Amino acid sequence: MSTPTSISSEPTAVIVNPLDALHLRAQMQALDAGLAAQLALSVVATTGSTNEDLLAQTRPAAPLTWAARLAESQTAGRGRRGKTWLAAPGHSLTLSLAWYQAPALERLSGLALVIGLAVREVLREEGLDCQLKWPNDIWLQQQKVGGILLETTGSASAPIVVIGLGLNLHLPTAFKAAIPQAITALDEWIIVPERNALAARLMIRIMAYAERFAATGFTAFQADYAAADALMGQAVWLRGSTDQPAWALGVDEQGQLQVSDAPPGDPRGTLSVVNAGEVSLRLRGQA
Repeated sequence: MSTPTSISSEPTAVIVNPLDALHLRAQMQALDAGLAAQLALSVVATTGSTNEDLLAQTRPAAPLTWAARLAESQTAGRGRRGKTWLAAPGHSLTLSLAWYQAPALERLSGLALVIGLAVREVLREEGLDCQLKWPNDIWLQQQKVGGILLETTGSASAPIVVIGLGLNLHLPTAFKAAIPQAITALDEWIIVPERNALAARLMIRIMAYAERFAATGFTAFQADYAAADALMGQAVWLRGSTDQPAWALGVDEQGQLQVSDAPPGDPRGTLSVVNAGEVSLRLRGQA
């Protein structure tokens, strides 16, 4: 969950179903041996940030085109716009994937939305009807259950893209009370799958969707995103240098949010687009 709030995130004494690299590797190979063979995989008990760990690594030799880093606990996890990401050790999935054959920076628009669709499909297989809040939140009944953070390093023509995912599996009372927004966890809705199996499915699906995105761009995913869009037709606040009221009208072929200054269907409205780097966004009526 992304929040400027800071509370203790010391590891618990015993973690049930700890993450295990050998177990993860076997699960991924069973799902897609070809993709699994392209991945360098590491699991640690504690780190500052799994995204930061991968951003600091050098590009590996062929045939490796991906790297994954998973941690039970992060001491400096982060979300969009510099916010802190809080995760209870053993009660969440905090993982990052580095993509070493990503498209050029100018072709990455919409990638975060595609990663959200990959996560949504895995959760739909568990019976959860998730929605996606542009640009990077995963929602269950207008409550945040997970978030995505994309960061890049390297050159504009051959960037390394690091894809961070945080997913709440269980929320201890202290965590939930400390977060100033509506949040939830998977165990409030389903019996949570074994963590290694869930992480393996998520990583394989993210890799597959990202490689499809490299071939097609966002347009191939636009209809799927429209079906998952939590904001379509909703009254929102665009929060930048000032707060501006608007109505969300879906995303364009580049994954940019389309907004109007009048309600849907009002011919007096002026349509404009915003990208994820310009604003944060809240439903009107939410904190």
